[in-house]
Amino acid sequence: MTENVLSARLMGVADMITPRSYVCDVGCDHGFLDIYLIKHGLITGAIASDVRPGPIMAARENVSRAGFSDVIKTVLSDGLKEVEVPDSHSTLVMAGMGGPLILKMIRESINKVRLFDEIIISPQSKVEEVRENFPDLGLITVKESMVYDAGKFYNIIKLVNKDIIKTEYNEATELIEKNAGASAGRICNRYGALLIRKSDPVLKKYLEWENNILRKNALSIKQAGNPEKYTKVLTDIEDNEITFKLMEVMYGYDHN
Repeated sequence: MTENVLSARLMGVADMITPRSYVCDVGCDHGFLDIYLIKHGLITGAIASDVRPGPIMAARENVSRAGFSDVIKTVLSDGLKEVEVPDSHSTLVMAGMGGPLILKMIRESINKVRLFDEIIISPQSKVEEVRENFPDLGLITVKESMVYDAGKFYNIIKLVNKDIIKTEYNEATELIEKNAGASAGRICNRYGALLIRKSDPVLKKYLEWENNILRKNALSIKQAGNPEKYTKVLTDIEDNEITFKLMEVMYGYDHN
């Protein structure tokens, strides 16, 4: 991966960003995303920040080599503490980190986070836990995608302040609630209401992969005689099957 050719995961992040926005890339690593966005005229400027001196030095060198030092500012910052929110249309990006770390940084700077026009996150772990916390943070999902990159599945989620009264997310969750009943909340947090709503093809691939893993685990746990773990895996399998059924019944999606 370079500033000219991004990974599928970072391309998914880039596709989420509103054109002509000013990006604050927290956890920028080597700055490849920001350089790519500027080079292709997709954004007006960027702040590339990281808590580690090494990545910031590398990002600064890459930015300078690309000739974009005037439009990409590199900042050593613990989360958003040293990041200033621009006056123009702004996008906060948090990608390439674990879900708990993303939640921690958002909570620590929640007032600053809410000043951004959009927040794009790509948690590499605990995605369900991250989704569960959106209501308490005053954030709502307006767009979501899933990509398969180098043998792994990644969720990319766009958030805005929940002050937006009616969104596609609201409509998606209402439909899922009608068809899944008490399981709806758990399903939305586990798999993403908007991914289900649009019958996302990568979600289909993920569900099939997860189903195979869960069934193998269930057989192994049952043979080992662990009833508590076996019950948990059966619940996960049930969630998976309900999601497949939703995609079939509501949207005519065939996973056979």
